[in-house]
Amino acid sequence: MLTDRAVNSNHAAIPAMLAVGAVHHHLIRKGLRAKCDIVVETADARETHHFATLVGYGANAVNPYLVIETMVELQRTKKLDPATSIKDLFENYRKSINGGLLKIFSKMGISTLQSYHALRSLKP
Repeated sequence: MLTDRAVNSNHAAIPAMLAVGAVHHHLIRKGLRAKCDIVVETADARETHHFATLVGYGANAVNPYLVIETMVELQRTKKLDPATSIKDLFENYRKSINGGLLKIFSKMGISTLQSYHALRSLKP
């Protein structure tokens, strides 16, 4: 798993897209890419385009931890509708991202995530 959670004054962040692409190509060169998945845990992923770009550069899964932590904090501090559960917030976000990805893929004539994976056809 690639993560940017440990960023501090001693550990600089590497942009998620750069890290994913580098690991993806290293694994290909070593003949190991088909034997593992690349999971990226990043604060960089917030919008559908961010997810699409990360998948396009080789990520198999994306954990947008900052979005999740922000939703939890907004719910905890009552800045969101208290009638909406955190589970519903997560589900709505997931559906929104998945719907956006489907729209991007369909515009490109792609019908499955596997076909889009590591395609690198989106500009950052």
